[in-house]
Amino acid sequence: MDGCKTPPRAIPKHLKPIVGELTTPLRIPATPQLQKLGFGTGVEVLRVKRSPRPGHLRSPWAIKRLNKQCDGTHAPLYNQRLMEEASILRKLDHPNIVGFRNMLKDKHGQLCLAMEDGHQSLGDLLETRSEEDLGPLEASKTIKVCKDIANALNYLHTSMKLLHGDLKSFNILIKGNFDVCKLCDFGVSQPLDEHGYLDLKNHPDARYIGTDLWSAPEVLKYDQSIVGAKSEMFSYGLIIYEMVALNPPHIGGANFDTTADNESVISIKDDSVISVKDSDDETEKTMEKSITALFGTRPPLPDFLFSDDYNNILGLFFLCTNQEPDERPSAKECVRYFEKC
Repeated sequence: MDGCKTPPRAIPKHLKPIVGELTTPLRIPATPQLQKLGFGTGVEVLRVKRSPRPGHLRSPWAIKRLNKQCDGTHAPLYNQRLMEEASILRKLDHPNIVGFRNMLKDKHGQLCLAMEDGHQSLGDLLETRSEEDLGPLEASKTIKVCKDIANALNYLHTSMKLLHGDLKSFNILIKGNFDVCKLCDFGVSQPLDEHGYLDLKNHPDARYIGTDLWSAPEVLKYDQSIVGAKSEMFSYGLIIYEMVALNPPHIGGANFDTTADNESVISIKDDSVISVKDSDDETEKTMEKSITALFGTRPPLPDFLFSDDYNNILGLFFLCTNQEPDERPSAKECVRYFEKC
């Protein structure tokens, strides 16, 4: 298998300035020397430490590239997404959106999107917190995430007329001790029209992809004309849920047993539904159906006595996860919501 080494492919005109003719390829150390920051369908994100220059240190970069499991059939699609993401990122300028650094090729000619290093994803941080049984994320840190991501979404939806397209905890980066939170992964972002819906008039092929666990009910109807900025606010509400429940939405509410005698593994795949691995095929099917049936609904909060510090947080969770898009707040309203708290 050739992995992702595909024959040369014509680069669309609007993306040629992103890649250009590179005379000095990016030098990436052998994979064992790199720190893997994350992965998605067909891609991986690695931290690359850059050599210091005389007189000053250089901050590390996060490098996004196709992974070794990506076959030749799918490589053109994921390379196209990588170039589209670079094209979008270089136009964005906001403190709560990961910074674009460069679009380069490595010594093998593989495209590499270089970005600001975001340290750790919120999803990974919550997984660790759950494993250590630390309870809900502190209210102050939860509010910090809510504020920063609401600011990023407000900028995208209003100033840039852009839908992120895959909002979830694993696409939020936490720098330092929640010093700043940044939105990342714009590989499936889509344009919005003046009314806040997918701009199908100028971009008839626009499609919301996302991840089903975090998708709004209207997204699951597969009618692109009703998908818009308010759909993303439902996903925003589910991220609030994650921070207080410490598990992805719907995973904790499905009706199945995962005791030691019936151990099951649930994995979340990017851009797709969940996958359940169990020794019993029938159990796998039952569990997947149980979870799938909950997609697009408001998950029940955990049986936990929350302090008054969480009142505004939980209130916003309920507002954002309304079934009707018109009953959800906009990103701008969420920004104002926390300004008044």
